[in-house]
Amino acid sequence: MVITPDGRHLVTATSDKVIEIRDMRDGELIRELVAHQTSIESLSVSPDGKTLATIETSGRLCLWQFHTGELLFDLPGRNRDVPHRCQFSPDGTSLLYTYGRDYWVGEELDAYRLVRLK
Repeated sequence: MVITPDGRHLVTATSDKVIEIRDMRDGELIRELVAHQTSIESLSVSPDGKTLATIETSGRLCLWQFHTGELLFDLPGRNRDVPHRCQFSPDGTSLLYTYGRDYWVGEELDAYRLVRLK
């Protein structure tokens, strides 16, 4: 689970592969996002609160427009049975996501250019 930078929303992943966005004040469900085919392992919200990154156990990475729920980007997984994580940089210009011991950085998120860290 993750709380948005402005503290207004809670984002969770359910056991049935659905992402829920809730109001922090009263817990009301605002939106459900459905696209994942395996369990969701990691969630990250960009510092400006505009983009949500999710990654599932297959390694599939999805980027969502936070306020509309539109799926912006869908990167297929590498089908490796290893932990996967994603995290936006503090300035929001990059997204780090891991496939086990491999680390990748997505820079210029509008262009989705990927650079492998060595």
